[in-house]
Amino acid sequence: VYTPQQQKDRTEKLLKTFKKYEIPVVGFVNEYKLFINDTLKEERLEVLKQWNDNNFELGNHTYSHRSLNRISVEEYEQDILKGERFTKELLAENGKQLRYFRYPFLQKGNEEIKKIAIEKFLKEQNYINAPVTVDNSEWVFARAYDVAIQENDSAKIKMLGEKYIEYMTIVFGYFEKQSEFLFQREIKQILLLHANALNTDYFDKLCEMMLNRNYKFITLEEALKDPVYEKEENYVGNWGFSWINRWALTDGKGKDFYKDEPEPDNEIFKLAGIEN
Repeated sequence: VYTPQQQKDRTEKLLKTFKKYEIPVVGFVNEYKLFINDTLKEERLEVLKQWNDNNFELGNHTYSHRSLNRISVEEYEQDILKGERFTKELLAENGKQLRYFRYPFLQKGNEEIKKIAIEKFLKEQNYINAPVTVDNSEWVFARAYDVAIQENDSAKIKMLGEKYIEYMTIVFGYFEKQSEFLFQREIKQILLLHANALNTDYFDKLCEMMLNRNYKFITLEEALKDPVYEKEENYVGNWGFSWINRWALTDGKGKDFYKDEPEPDNEIFKLAGIEN
């Protein structure tokens, strides 16, 4: 959708917003996006370097973003290792190590044997799992937003941005409530979002919303010090979702626990060209 220069400019704008609000984000990388037809594209690597040059931490999100539910343990392990190459090199330039891993689709396996095998593999490779508590469908808005940009529809662009902030406000309220219900307190939340045109243009408004809800922006390392992240979760299945849901199911709560999880309106799915 975007030219290399547009990608560079948008990345710069997004990183400036992170710095303005002092947000210590971790950027999780799928290194397949650095290539076109198996050829490394320097301009794509340059975008990744922008993150590193601005001293943001990077994490491994596997090479190709395939679900553990759909491939073998061996294939998944190779996808993890293949996804390290450039990220590791860049971090080393800043004297840092690659330490965080995030599961694609937040799916940890639909068979117990797979789930346990990959957890063991990650430990052996000295990876720290990066869970997510504030999961959401921002990617649906982002896709619709890209379409609106392609159509040069300024009214639709504005509408989608505003609806996105409204939706995320509801999402935060929901997971705060779920946290209170499950743990009788608000835990240190971990938010999942993507680097895209939508967040490039609306991340400042999102930050203002979070600040209005009395959030402070902390590192992933600091968030993981919350004792809740030591809590066992033994969910095995097809779903990829918030760790709050995983803990609830582990505690014997039924699927009713997350039946009210906020979803974008059907109109947004339609504009994104996605079936709900």
